[in-house]
Amino acid sequence: MKKITFLYVFLVSVFFVAQSYSQITGAETINFSTTDNTNLGPIANDGEGGSTNITGVQINIFAINTSGVATNADLIYNVTDVGFGAAIEEGISISVDPASTAWRGIAIKSNDGSEFDFNGFESWEFAGVGSVTLNVRGYKNGVATGSGPVSITTGNADRKEHPSTDFPDADFGDVDEVRIISATDYYGTFDVFVFGAKVSGGGGGSTPTVATVAPTTVTGTEADLGGNVTNIGASAVIERGVVYALTATNANPEIGGTGVTKVVIGSGAGAYAQNITGLTAASAYSFKAYATNSSGTSYGSVENFNTSGGGGGGGNPTVQFVSTTSSRTENNTGGLGINAELSEQVPFTVTVDYTVTGTATGGGVDHTLANGTLTFNPTETTSFFTITTIDDAILEANETIVITLSNPTNAVLGTNTVHTHTINDNDTAAVTIADVSGNENDGSITVTATLNNAVQGGFSVDVATTDGTATTADNDYTAVTGHTLTFTGTAGETQTFTINPTADTKVEPNETLTVSMSNLNGTSLGVDISDGATVTINNDDTNSPPNAVDDSVATDVDLAFGEDDGARAITADILGNDTDPDIVDALTVIAINTTGTTGLVALVGGVVTYNPNGAFESLASGETATDTFTYTISDGNGGTDTATVTITINGANDTPDAVDDSVATDVDLAFGEDDGARAITAD
Repeated sequence: MKKITFLYVFLVSVFFVAQSYSQITGAETINFSTTDNTNLGPIANDGEGGSTNITGVQINIFAINTSGVATNADLIYNVTDVGFGAAIEEGISISVDPASTAWRGIAIKSNDGSEFDFNGFESWEFAGVGSVTLNVRGYKNGVATGSGPVSITTGNADRKEHPSTDFPDADFGDVDEVRIISATDYYGTFDVFVFGAKVSGGGGGSTPTVATVAPTTVTGTEADLGGNVTNIGASAVIERGVVYALTATNANPEIGGTGVTKVVIGSGAGAYAQNITGLTAASAYSFKAYATNSSGTSYGSVENFNTSGGGGGGGNPTVQFVSTTSSRTENNTGGLGINAELSEQVPFTVTVDYTVTGTATGGGVDHTLANGTLTFNPTETTSFFTITTIDDAILEANETIVITLSNPTNAVLGTNTVHTHTINDNDTAAVTIADVSGNENDGSITVTATLNNAVQGGFSVDVATTDGTATTADNDYTAVTGHTLTFTGTAGETQTFTINPTADTKVEPNETLTVSMSNLNGTSLGVDISDGATVTINNDDTNSPPNAVDDSVATDVDLAFGEDDGARAITADILGNDTDPDIVDALTVIAINTTGTTGLVALVGGVVTYNPNGAFESLASGETATDTFTYTISDGNGGTDTATVTITINGANDTPDAVDDSVATDVDLAFGEDDGARAITAD
């Protein structure tokens, strides 16, 4: 069978001892004495259940949770056996299974904030299952007093007295509430709690607590003044109000002081205010709230206000910015004054707070301006603060410093309460790409792009290659198109990409290509990406020299010499037998050497011709003659070789050439008179 757990709270002797300033007139005791099982409701107080009605104060007793909040559990008066073999007399129980509620303790509290001294109580863990630890602490106005709770152990088989020495006056004197809370859950261990609270009159000389409320609706001759009684003190507040005076006469007004006017504004606790008339225009005033109980009078702090000038219109002067905007370039770091103005001269000091926001960062990053207060001394109508900016090297958007006026004293805000100061950025940033080279057969060539100055927010840019003497058509390298480089925006930041040349065995000149940037993205800022770079692919293949082979050419003399047109040139293919290990190399004749050569040798357009130049016309059939010269070839890549050309000329009988002759003679020479005809001889 489940054990039903009841908590019994016995208020056996609650003592109130009279002290000065207390409404408790003597030693009085609450003795509950009524019919068994009387439901006293969620609050048991003095004067209820047959108890004594204590004079001047009301003490309430109620169940609370661990936070001190009332649980509204009903309190039951018991005098009979509770089922564990013991009869209980004069006690209050909470007849609810504690396991089903948040109930953990008891509060003793005055109903109106009256203070008392807590002097002890009695406890009893009735079921005999062991002692329970209770934490006891005093409170005033809901705030814990002293250095911490006092922990005590309950009685076990009998009542246990916890005397006043357990509760020092420094922690439990002049309190308006005491909370007694179990350190652990009661369920199953704590069955009966015997309780006899002892209190005495407290609040020795405790006057009310009152706060002065800032004035409102101040004009040239009127102001709304008031206060707030937050604690009545030892007794009820019988009078409350304000006292005021011209500041020049009495800056700390109190009742009966020089030049002080007292205005009564009711009684009791809470906030209060009243419109005060008949004030002097353009004047500075000081005032306090006050409250009085049987212990005396308390004052709030001094508040000041100023009536407006006598120029009409009523109210305090207007304070605002002279203009709502200003600007500068970032490198103009000299201080720039931002002016605020009053609508009129006044004979008192005016202040107004300003707060700094905007996209620019303070604290010496973009500027040095911090929240502050502007002060207008009497008769001054202008005041200013200075903005000093920081010249950095960051390419960034134009930034703003937004200054907002608030919390004026002795003035009201005008229209221009916000001033926006724009810092126009003057920085630049550029991405540059360094020229680079690499050997054709060494793999990828790394290209580096560098950002010179910081860029707010970062950005990205695309890179691409363009043919130069190196071409993709000749398979010199692999093109790069639309490769994206992403920069976080840090000054000096580098990003890289690679160019992949094609490794071959072709001996060729070093070749180049170019790299360019485009498509700036991720920012609206003017990052310069106009730079480009030249990438050189170094040829690292080894050239093999060509092999020039000697040539022999034979011709008959009658082929070399025409009968009618003299000597003829001989053309021979002297490169036909020359070779080069690098099969892609093209061979050309670059020089001839004719030292000791009889005929004429010419090199025209890479073609070699030989002309005997009439030197061998006398060769008869069967006779031969030779002539030689050398030539040099090149493979176009620095390799050369030289060979000899030998020309053999074969002799031949020339066909005779008969030529008509003509002879002339006189007749008398041809014929003699005496001997007849004569012979004519001709060669």
